[in-house]
Amino acid sequence: MGNRRWIDVRQPGEFASGYIEGSELVPLGRLGRASESWDRKQPLTIVCLSGHRAEMAERQLRARGFEDLYVLPGGIRRWRAQGKPLIKRPQTAAERTSKWAMRLGLVLGFAALAYFVSPWFLVIPVVLAVRWFAMG
Repeated sequence: MGNRRWIDVRQPGEFASGYIEGSELVPLGRLGRASESWDRKQPLTIVCLSGHRAEMAERQLRARGFEDLYVLPGGIRRWRAQGKPLIKRPQTAAERTSKWAMRLGLVLGFAALAYFVSPWFLVIPVVLAVRWFAMG
């Protein structure tokens, strides 16, 4: 990686699921404030899941005077598809609890829609549950 600084602009949960060794987590929404003290001449590689948020971050940083910016093409998805290594950080108990609380809220919301609006709304939580259990 040399003197190039790697900035990952995904959210903490995404970062924990797999990140490039040496990269720093700076979610896109916090990039402006975080980058205020950075050296504008230091080479930066910007990473996200697919490249879209990294391109947004590049525009934001370029407008702030950063010169040597590189967006990792295809992001983490492409990195993983090429068989390159990722580091996974175990989730904390608070992160796991938060994730399951959010999922429960979604299921209950759709159950309420199914009860009050249309039974077809029950299809959505079933699809989500299958996906969640497949992801872990």
